[in-house]
This record gives sequence, C-alpha cells and structure tokens, in this order.
Amino acid sequence: MEDGSMARKRPWDVRLSLYTWTKGLASGLYLVGGALLLLGDLGPDHPLWRWQIPLLALFFLVLTAGLLVSELGHPERFYKVLLGRPQSWLTRGAYLLTAFGGLLGLHLLVSLLDWTGLYPLLAGLGLPLALMNAAYTAYLFRQVGSTSLWLSPLLPLSLGVQAVALGAATLLLLHPATLPAWLLPTAALAHLGLVLLEIGRQGPGFVEALARGERLALRLGAGLPLLGLLAPWLKGMSALAFLAGLLAYAHFLAQAGQAKDPSLGEGWRDPDARW
Repeated sequence: MEDGSMARKRPWDVRLSLYTWTKGLASGLYLVGGALLLLGDLGPDHPLWRWQIPLLALFFLVLTAGLLVSELGHPERFYKVLLGRPQSWLTRGAYLLTAFGGLLGLHLLVSLLDWTGLYPLLAGLGLPLALMNAAYTAYLFRQVGSTSLWLSPLLPLSLGVQAVALGAATLLLLHPATLPAWLLPTAALAHLGLVLLEIGRQGPGFVEALARGERLALRLGAGLPLLGLLAPWLKGMSALAFLAGLLAYAHFLAQAGQAKDPSLGEGWRDPDARW
C-alpha cells in the first residue's frame, strides 16, 4: 500500500505528467520568443525566431498530441474528442492544440517565403494562443477530477508561469545572449512563490499525506528551479536544472492530483466517461 492517508486510484499514468511538460515547452517557446520579438530583443531575421523556435515548438506539440492519443487508449478516440461536446475541456483543448499547430505551420511557411513583415502579426496571435494552450489543462483537471489540488484557483496561473520558465530555460540553452538576464531568475521566484502558496492553501498535513514518490517530486519541483536564480552565472546548468525540476513538478501535479480526497466526496470522474 502506498504512503499517505488518502486512497488512490490513478486512471492516468506518467504520460499525463509528460503531456503537461511537453505542452508547456511548446507553449513557452513561442510565448518567450514572441514576446522578445515584440519587445525588440529578438530580430525578425534571427534564425532562432525564423526556424528554431517554431520547429522546436512544433516538435514538442506533436509529442503532446501523441501522448494524448496514447493516453486515450485508442487512436480513433482522438476523432471522438474533436467531435465531442464543446463544453468539454478535452475537446476545447484538442481545438487549441490544432490551432496552435496551424499557427506554427504558418510561421514556418512565412519563414520559407521570407515574408518577415508578418512576424509581428504571428507573434501577436501566437502569444494568447500559446498561453491558452499552457493553461487549459487546469480547466481540464477541474472538469475531470475533484481533488483540491486540481480545483486550485492558482493552477492556471501556475501553468502559465511554468510555460514561460520552460521556454526561457530552453532558449537559454539555444542562444544565451538573446535571453534577458533577469527572466529566468524572475520565473524561478514566481514558480517557488506559487508552489508555497499552493501548499499553504492545501493546509496542514498535505505534504505528509502524499505518497513517497509524490513528496520527492514536489521537493525536486520546488528546489531544482531555484538554480534559475543563478542563471546569469551558471547558464546551461541552471537551465537544465530548471527543465528537470519542472518535469518533476509536472509529475507531482499529475499524480498527486489523482488522489481521492474524501473531504470533497466525489473523488474522481471516470476519464472514459462522456466528454
């Protein structure tokens, strides 16, 4: 039996953790890259913006879609999701993923045709779309589960901050000179602040009630990103620690959020139920 006082039933495995992380990476790359372009810190002719950001974002978005299809259990279910109820956040999320993928494809076409004048428009459209892609998982979690962790009002903001941090850490690895020195340390502080607020909101005994693996993932997810404070000096090492830490935190969020919370009564909704 697992550690902790709460009985657990986990319909979703580690693929849910990876899904949250890869989606955050895809969204964060375009969020940070688009913001840097609009602020004038990244030139429209820079290969990072023209090719590397959209290609990497598309790569992680395809991984995200693959994890989603795999988690659904049958590939044909993805079509059911697309044709599902508009009220379902699984269906809305599939629309958002498709729209974001279309925008990334359009970005690559614009780069191929050298229509650089369209880049500000793409960035302006891409920023809110990328942010919605990062944050919609919070509303999906709220819809399919009733644990207090997944019902948290802090969750959409937390996923948005994580996406920015993931994008910033990846860009620090790709092109350190492009990233403002303050961005990753600020993201580290914001992430830690939200983690502490969430633990405080959950109340006494929350950490002790977690399974051993969840406690470890939480500690890694809160501790490793603190190396982002040293990003101006450690650079790549700091970025790698941040990426690993946010993967650990995604695992904590995905797995601990599936614990049945007796105080909320209903516990879990069946993920195979009607969407």
